[in-house]
Amino acid sequence: TITSGATISIIRTTNGTISYGNVDLNSSTSTLPSAINDVETFQNDGTAAEQFSIKTSNATSSGGTTWTVGAAAGSDIYVHSFTTTTSPTWQILNTVDTYETASSSVAANGTLNFYMKIDTPTGSADYQQKSITVTVFAEAAP
Repeated sequence: TITSGATISIIRTTNGTISYGNVDLNSSTSTLPSAINDVETFQNDGTAAEQFSIKTSNATSSGGTTWTVGAAAGSDIYVHSFTTTTSPTWQILNTVDTYETASSSVAANGTLNFYMKIDTPTGSADYQQKSITVTVFAEAAP
């Protein structure tokens, strides 16, 4: 239920770009302060509590092999995970375009930090740079 006059709105307060850099096959890195230190922060810019959810895409490159997102790394299969704390319990985003709840209630004007982790494939048909799209979505809190 949305109260009359309530606005649902989300804004990104950081640059929105993560560069994992060169990551070896069959290894991982994250955006935690102890790794590449690149937090992405989103703010509830609305007037009511909001639920924030997140989804990922496959990893693509121009003319290269697509890495499929999955629950476990394999040949041309990568794992993409997120956490909202620096003491992480990683939540795997193992299905393309399926939103996972990051927080069921972010107060109006409140913020939520997102830290991402990539586990690279165990093997790959090419070594081209990949691009991944991550989307954060807001809706009225349940």
